[in-house]
Amino acid sequence: MASTIKVDNLRGSAGTEVKLGGNLDVNGNSIVSASNGDIAITPNGSGKVIVDGLSLPTADGTADQILKTDGSANIAFTTLDISKDPTPELGGDLSVAGNNIVSASNGDINLIPNGTGDVNLGADTVMVGDNNADATITTQGTGDLTLSTNSGTNSGTIAIADGANGNISITPNGSGNVVLDGLTFPNADGSANQSLVTNGSGTLSFADAGGGKVLQVVTASKNDSFSTSSNSFVLITDLSVNITPSATSSKILIMAAVSAQPGTNESNTTQLTIFEGSTNLIDSLKDSGSSGSRTGMIMSMGPNQTGTASGFNTFNYHLLRSPNTTSQLTYSVRGLGYSSATLNINRVNNPDNITLRPFGVSSITVMEIGA
Repeated sequence: MASTIKVDNLRGSAGTEVKLGGNLDVNGNSIVSASNGDIAITPNGSGKVIVDGLSLPTADGTADQILKTDGSANIAFTTLDISKDPTPELGGDLSVAGNNIVSASNGDINLIPNGTGDVNLGADTVMVGDNNADATITTQGTGDLTLSTNSGTNSGTIAIADGANGNISITPNGSGNVVLDGLTFPNADGSANQSLVTNGSGTLSFADAGGGKVLQVVTASKNDSFSTSSNSFVLITDLSVNITPSATSSKILIMAAVSAQPGTNESNTTQLTIFEGSTNLIDSLKDSGSSGSRTGMIMSMGPNQTGTASGFNTFNYHLLRSPNTTSQLTYSVRGLGYSSATLNINRVNNPDNITLRPFGVSSITVMEIGA
């Protein structure tokens, strides 16, 4: 068995080998080289340097490799692999040097700050989504998704825009609604010509327009002349319009202005009225108790003096109807004459080309009024 050799002052000349037959005990002293020289510990052949039970490698590694133990007292050079470190930490900024941070096997990349920490993306533009693929921004749980400016002080403007003249769609899932500044919008379209109305509690819905709004207007005018001596009502050409109410609750306002000479002397009587389809409206609206069997109409006496160039008037009519239908309605102005009396429209009986003899323009206008 080798013995332990204690050395207090062991010196050898240059090139002299000192062989030990046992352990070297420096007796509390140090092994020191002279004249800044190296201290080399070089095992023979395949031998290893073993320091306190740890076997050091017998050859150098490549640049930037580190010493790593296998857990069985063998230390070797290896490349740093942070994948084996369950909680790696950086002592400074991480520079990817133009490379990407890529996950393996289609795995996710999670950025999870500790506690109440936030993820800050210090860039002017943040792009999400693969090339030509839809992108989704979502929360992990039931929390709200908030867009804000200036770190939440809301002193800026949030702009939503696209670069290809495309639509911007806001589509809640299922029966969800779009809520803008506390106003809940309907999640389905209404029928044609309906309007958005509020219930006064922040909920909007489609309904027939109300408040007496004019929903549509149709009009017709007559610029030339017309005459009739018929004993029954005839249509005054051009003074007829069609209108189709958008709701059964709508009302129809009828306004007509007719320029006419109701005969050539005061004994003449002619008549004007408004028809709805084939119904004489004034006749249908009369008070039968006080009017008896007389036909409803506007009766106009001729001029109070004999003359074919006088007695020219404009007659105005205003009627409000509640037809309770969405079918097309036709409104027209009709007239007649009695006992050879002639009803002249837009002219007198003897117009001639004299500036003092009048000529008029007649019209009928019909409006749909929302209930």
